Amino acid sequence: QGYLSASRIGTYFGSAHAGQTAEGDNSVLMQKVAKEHLGLFKPHTDSAPANLDLANPDHLEYLLKARENLQYATLRKKMAGAMIYTKVGKSMPGMLKPIGDKLQEKGIFNTWMLQEQDLIQAFAKSYADRIICEAFKETMAGKYGPVHPSLEGVLSEILALHLLSTIEKDLPTFMENGLLSPAQSKQVIELSQQMCEDLAPKSLALVEAFGLPEEMLQSPIASDWVAYNAYDNQGELQTREEFLDVLKNN
Repeated sequence: QGYLSASRIGTYFGSAHAGQTAEGDNSVLMQKVAKEHLGLFKPHTDSAPANLDLANPDHLEYLLKARENLQYATLRKKMAGAMIYTKVGKSMPGMLKPIGDKLQEKGIFNTWMLQEQDLIQAFAKSYADRIICEAFKETMAGKYGPVHPSLEGVLSEILALHLLSTIEKDLPTFMENGLLSPAQSKQVIELSQQMCEDLAPKSLALVEAFGLPEEMLQSPIASDWVAYNAYDNQGELQTREEFLDVLKNN
């Protein structure tokens, strides 16, 4: 189905390439986020739940904050050590300059740009994950306008699934730092799978709630492809003239 020109895959192929190129820009932006956040961040003081309930969004939010605290402490310690190497290296005079240059290899620039890049990206991502969680909860609480009571149930499910999915993607970090046990990590996966199963019957309605106009979905692969294939249309939905008109005006 996707190979048909009527499905418009070729039309958006260029956009896909642009998106892949932008991924590098996003990594640079994450570096900037981490740098600013490292200077402004105040560690969270939330107390650990007495009994961690992985079905409770508040407890899942605690895990996100605990991960952010740990990454902040680790990154700050590493950058403080790098700062010493940089300062000592730059202060080496005259004949000792080669030694100073060698020391600076362990300084701020190499530590930030090369050695700790994974941690820096993870710290920025943790910040974004926590902000999304807080914004979602504030929206549901009516901070940005009333939320219809009929939506509260499905929105709570979406929030829970999002938080479980976020934690599931980074389970090694949570396990390595003692935030989750192996049994709890397994429970995260099981709950996430169960939430997907529960939300599956509502998935089409959730997508339709975005209100995407039909002209954006003007292809059989994105609409009623069963009806499209129910008769012989010579492999295409449109005549050549109609297809060229779509390319020209979209």
